[in-house]
Amino acid sequence: MRLTAYGGEADDLPASVLQRYLDRIAAGEAGLGPAKVYRMDEIRQAHDDLEHNRTAGKLVVLTGRAEGAAP
Repeated sequence: MRLTAYGGEADDLPASVLQRYLDRIAAGEAGLGPAKVYRMDEIRQAHDDLEHNRTAGKLVVLTGRAEGAAP
């Protein structure tokens, strides 16, 4: 099961479906991470992949800052 986005109303999604997905996340069987991570020098590829629907999920572009550094 994969729930990447949901465009319906809250009442349209059965609670059992959502709970099953949440249980899989808690068990480590489903991930919440980004679909793809790019370096700043790959920004053109990231944009092209986004425009041409080559990925499912969020894309992340690293700015080159040290991990944990303040923006």
